[in-house]
Amino acid sequence: MKYLKFLSYLIRHKWFVFLECLRLGVPWRGITHDLSKFLPGEFIAYANCFYANQHCSEQMEAPNSKESYMLAWLVHQKRNRHHWQWWILYGEENEPYATAMPDQYIKEMVADWWGAGRAQGKPDIIAWYQANRNKMVLHRATRRRVEYLLLHYRITGVGYEQGSAGIVNGLLINAMENHSLSL
Repeated sequence: MKYLKFLSYLIRHKWFVFLECLRLGVPWRGITHDLSKFLPGEFIAYANCFYANQHCSEQMEAPNSKESYMLAWLVHQKRNRHHWQWWILYGEENEPYATAMPDQYIKEMVADWWGAGRAQGKPDIIAWYQANRNKMVLHRATRRRVEYLLLHYRITGVGYEQGSAGIVNGLLINAMENHSLSL
């Protein structure tokens, strides 16, 4: 049953990402999005983590379960260029260096965030982005483009109505103060 539940979620997620990719002008990215999650190494680990009788955080106390999920997540990031982690290089001193993401993958990443939010019933990705912004190692140009797309979606109404105006204004003000977004 857990495999059917995960399959149902995965198809719903891919559908929402596809719709967002259409809006962003990258339909092929929407079609090919997350196909690697159908491979057994990823599919089984995700299903075991998120759709077993216990929640993933409880299951991760067992070393094999945690390692299986973490490996599947790492492999997924390295197979799929729409994850910002794919674009991180580590130098000799283990300092992370973010390379610029091509626009098609930035758009797919933002579409992925919207699609995941909608599929999980948590569509406020502006608040999610604010909460996670500082955890992401992004190239300056990539961050500027991501924030432009998020703000453009919200302000112009091109995407789905998300969050409160205060969150958007806060994101805009923070971005302007940090010079990471120029209008």
